[in-house]
Amino acid sequence: MAGPQQRLPILEAIRDYVGVRRLHMPGHKGGGAVAAPYLEYLGRRLFEADVVSAEGLDDLHSPSGCIAEAQRLAAEAWGADHSLFLVNGTSCGLHGLILALCRPGDKLIVPRNAHRSVVGGLILSGAYPVYLEPDFDRSFGLPLGIAPEAVAGALSLHPDAKGVLVVSPTYHGALSDIRKIAEITHSYGLPLLVDEAHGAHLGFHPELPDSALSQGADGVAQGIHKTAGSLTQTSILHLKGTRVPVDRVRAVLRLLQTTSPSYILMSSLDAARYLLVNHGRDLLDGVLSLSRRVTGAVEALGAVRCLHVHAAGGPAGFDPTRITVNVSRAGLTGLEVERALRREFGLQVELSDFANVVLLLSLGDSPEAVEAFLAGLERIAAESSAGRRGSPSAPRSAGRALLPPTPPTVLSPAVAFRGRTRRVPLDRAVGCVSAEMIAAYPPGIPAIYPGERVTEEVVAYLSEAKRAGMHLQGHQSPGLDFLQVIDQD
Repeated sequence: MAGPQQRLPILEAIRDYVGVRRLHMPGHKGGGAVAAPYLEYLGRRLFEADVVSAEGLDDLHSPSGCIAEAQRLAAEAWGADHSLFLVNGTSCGLHGLILALCRPGDKLIVPRNAHRSVVGGLILSGAYPVYLEPDFDRSFGLPLGIAPEAVAGALSLHPDAKGVLVVSPTYHGALSDIRKIAEITHSYGLPLLVDEAHGAHLGFHPELPDSALSQGADGVAQGIHKTAGSLTQTSILHLKGTRVPVDRVRAVLRLLQTTSPSYILMSSLDAARYLLVNHGRDLLDGVLSLSRRVTGAVEALGAVRCLHVHAAGGPAGFDPTRITVNVSRAGLTGLEVERALRREFGLQVELSDFANVVLLLSLGDSPEAVEAFLAGLERIAAESSAGRRGSPSAPRSAGRALLPPTPPTVLSPAVAFRGRTRRVPLDRAVGCVSAEMIAAYPPGIPAIYPGERVTEEVVAYLSEAKRAGMHLQGHQSPGLDFLQVIDQD
């Protein structure tokens, strides 16, 4: 008899339900009313599997059947006490953790380069952020992990905080020393929350870094769809220990998540767990082999470099399955390389910025895709060195020295978000309180958050980023000619 980890409880329940005559939602009735081209492309079975919370199919918000069993198997696989399925993305899990711990006016220690969903959690909860500055690699112009010493310093100044949140790994694969950070945080009796959206695969191979849960984290949000093979927007929130109240988290998720969760999405979470547990080691052998191939070939080109090889320090190293390639010394921009790879080689990378391109290697990658990337990069770099392309240089604002100092916080993000606003020209915004979060890429660290006072350094930084053509995110005004600020009149 197969063991529990060889089962797929949600898929089994869906199979058992197919064939039932449906006088209930959804209206396509198992594929009976679907546009013919759509049905032909996706197949009838997809619509047969699109079921609802009927007898035998359980209820995500009060699970006791197949969903409860699938979540129990996930907890066993990832080493959690409780694993809660999310169909609204990892953002929903981070919102759930923050709302479960924080009430209006409470403090939460968070990294300055946190995902915007963390700011959303602060707005929803009314919590007050205490920001941590990440380590920074000047050569690549990118943030790394959070140093344990930074956490210790923040907690010594704010022992009344409700917890600590860190991002590990970052979008560029940089890790924080979760074990040390957990020890420091727990010494204050507080929970450690980890945004591990890009690390669902960690811990499933001995050559990969340890997972956050195995290092002492109390609440971990993982984007299973990002690296572990489930469908887009599916994630899992893992809880371990008692520092994060599971009943409170469940209550919050009932508010945040849809009352009509997709069984197709939930079954894909179950399937991703099945794949990692039963075949992850062999598949990750292949992924790590591809990583070594990419790293060796990129470094051999000379004019391009890998972040995880050359980064100056960093608290805890890198996830080798996410490779950041800096192309600025080849006279290229990452944006230019991304466009050329797509146009000339039919290949799409994960991310690009002014100086870098990012590859995400996962269980589903093939050697052919990797070889196509390497061939394309070599040709693009050769054409650049031969003078057939422009030779831009990264703007000075990509360097750590020109990131503005953290502005003073005047209002909580929640108060700023709900306040009456007006817009002012960027060059006349000094002294105003921002109602927006604006970040330039690279490095992707917000220069200003809602509720912070706009300084001369912030305006100078954003103005230079505009002139350099850097990608700016978060502003309402096209071209960032104006800034949305709190109307204090």
